[in-house]
Amino acid sequence: TGLGPAAEVLAGGLHASSGFVAGSGTAAAFGAGTLVAAARVSPVPPLRLAGASYVELVRNTPLVVLMFLFFFGLPKVGILFEAFPTAVLALSLYTASFVAEAVRAGINTVPRGQAEAARALGLTFPMWFTVNYLGNPDNGVILASYLGSFLMAGGFLAIGACISALTKNQVIAFI
Repeated sequence: TGLGPAAEVLAGGLHASSGFVAGSGTAAAFGAGTLVAAARVSPVPPLRLAGASYVELVRNTPLVVLMFLFFFGLPKVGILFEAFPTAVLALSLYTASFVAEAVRAGINTVPRGQAEAARALGLTFPMWFTVNYLGNPDNGVILASYLGSFLMAGGFLAIGACISALTKNQVIAFI
């Protein structure tokens, strides 16, 4: 570009650090959002109330306000972080509320009859605990299957996003 080599170095650093913040925040948000979603569908009323309060409060607060509170409010009460962990924390807590709603909606879409049928077949959600309770399994195989499923889903999403970006018609990208 016409701005010189310093601008190219700064642009490269901005690209790398923003991608790292987004990646770290998304990974943390997925874990936290899943826990909040579990609280939202819990049969324990205080957990449901805490999950719903968190989601409603954080989702209705703009991200800029949360960033401002985390960068300037936390040091006022004696909690000191560097800029990068503060940005990751604020971004992940904000995104976790949206992840929690998506996961909760997914859980609530399974009809009661299907959930009962899955339990009757032994397809419980914490399969790892069930298998360990029943016998002496190879936990490495179970972990590898979970990891493989996660990586395959990520690969399919990446391929789908790439094809979708290359086509103008979203129906053709789906086919």
